[in-house]
Amino acid sequence: MRPQIPEPFCSASTKASFLSVALFAFLIACVGQLANAQTYSVIHTFTNAPDGAVPYAGLTIDDAGNLYGTTSLGGYVGTAVCNEGCGTVFKMAHTESGWTNAILYAFRPLPFDGVIPSSRVIFGPDGALYGNTYEGGAYYLGTVFRLTPPSNPCNTAPCPWKESFYSFTPDYLHGAGPIADVVFDRNGNLYGTTVLGGTETCERSPNACGVVYEIAAPVQQWQESVIHNYMQSTGSQPYAGIIFDNSGNIFGVTTAGGTDDEGTVYEMTQSGGSWTYNVLYNFTAQNDGSRPDGNLIQDASGDLYGTTALAGSGGGGTVFELSPSGGGWTFSVIHSFTGTEGPVDALTMDAGGNLYGTTYKDGAYGFGNVFKLSPSNGSWVYTSLYDFTGGADGGNPLSNVTMDSAGNLYGTAAYGGSDRRLCGGGCGVVWEITP
Repeated sequence: MRPQIPEPFCSASTKASFLSVALFAFLIACVGQLANAQTYSVIHTFTNAPDGAVPYAGLTIDDAGNLYGTTSLGGYVGTAVCNEGCGTVFKMAHTESGWTNAILYAFRPLPFDGVIPSSRVIFGPDGALYGNTYEGGAYYLGTVFRLTPPSNPCNTAPCPWKESFYSFTPDYLHGAGPIADVVFDRNGNLYGTTVLGGTETCERSPNACGVVYEIAAPVQQWQESVIHNYMQSTGSQPYAGIIFDNSGNIFGVTTAGGTDDEGTVYEMTQSGGSWTYNVLYNFTAQNDGSRPDGNLIQDASGDLYGTTALAGSGGGGTVFELSPSGGGWTFSVIHSFTGTEGPVDALTMDAGGNLYGTTYKDGAYGFGNVFKLSPSNGSWVYTSLYDFTGGADGGNPLSNVTMDSAGNLYGTAAYGGSDRRLCGGGCGVVWEITP
């Protein structure tokens, strides 16, 4: 059975419905007034083919300052399955004359490949790039892929990277439909989540509640196992991935499920080779927010930070903190957004403890913004660094914010851009904000 992306709430702009809209409709009407921001610039505008379209995920930066990312559509075009392109992995390199964009890999139609890359690519301990596709693979249930540079010189420019991948199995028990970033533990094992599959059934997902999976090292052997099956009562449909603390404990969020079916924050601890799952917080869709979609982050004190896309006192989502206290956790909202849909990806924290992120539909023009939260005397000061207009500057970012060593900020916007011939509302952009 071909999985349909579950919709935990009735909105076309959540992570779940966005992928469905991107795959089947691929159109949005974006009209906005250009904003005046001296520090903001577009460093690449996507054109669908060959460079890709709709950069759904954020960026990864290497030690040399090069940026790596994915587009959910565009690239190779040639069949009904990929009539809007199957997606790409790209690299942005900084040169004296500006930024250059190179396609490292263009995903191909079935049965050769995955389609719709749905997360960032990350560097594994072996130096390869890892990510996942929401669909495609041997059973059309998604893949985890590995990309390595070509071992021999080639006659094309750029030289495509070499791919290998794992296909999620047709029994659904090992998960299906991965969306979130993958992560490695200290032993080189790879972990991730899926929004579908598993042994449990959830109200909002006819194809089960999702799983946490592990691919044991060496990853190239693709030995996958499930370490947790999500369920309705304790959290389901994880559009976010997981993180590890220094003790090897896992933390994450679910978009749905829990006591009010508004999502949860959870911890997983390992003992004797098995994992124990514990809910740290149940969202209520009141001032605390609803539908946490992005990964958590953790500071040096062990505090957890995350976001919700909806609800909160301003209606546009929240930024929250969970602090360890007396053997438990204390939940607090550190900012509520005004608007309709807020952050859907992880926050970024700099060395000074400032938090950065993006919103999807909040901001001055309703096309999202880039924001900063600065700690000050026990509270947080909010600054909007840039408000997207949906025009040539881009719009509706679904990505995190990536920072380089000089303090420059980078990210993607899913729509907008100057070329609308192939993408209707624009194919999206890569942007930079300089301090």
